[in-house]
Amino acid sequence: QAPDAEFSDAGHRKLETKGVISILSSIIEDLGDEIRNAMEAEAAAQVEHEKQMATATKLKEELMEKKVNLEDMFAKHSEEKSEEVANKKSNQQDLKSEQDYKKNITPDCDWIMNAFSERASKREAEMNGLRTAKDYLSGFKPSEPALLDKKHMTSFEDRVLPGLKFLGIRE
Repeated sequence: QAPDAEFSDAGHRKLETKGVISILSSIIEDLGDEIRNAMEAEAAAQVEHEKQMATATKLKEELMEKKVNLEDMFAKHSEEKSEEVANKKSNQQDLKSEQDYKKNITPDCDWIMNAFSERASKREAEMNGLRTAKDYLSGFKPSEPALLDKKHMTSFEDRVLPGLKFLGIRE
């Protein structure tokens, strides 16, 4: 014997499909919202990325300019330093030359400083001798004999000097 087959009518599962369709439409709607939100987030992220890129590009340009300026300053300071080193070397040579010169003239200067009073007294004696010789040649008759104590001689005839020429010849 064959089993009884009972078939249902054509629309008896009609309500069951509405549940599946509503679930699928809800999924589609949620996916659409997620896509829209993701696109908005992507647009906002792109704008933020472009801002950051512009800031980074500007910063890079500023840093490159700063690097060039620092390299120029470094080159300038290096050049100035080499000039200063050359000047220092020249100054050291000048200093050594001056020190050598001082060392070379120190004995002579010391001798002059030590012999000054002696030389001054010898010059005074020489001047007295020349005055005596001039007086003698001009006809001056000292009251005391010649070649005696000249240090205490009290009178000297200055009026005779303007009339004398070289070698005591009168005008």
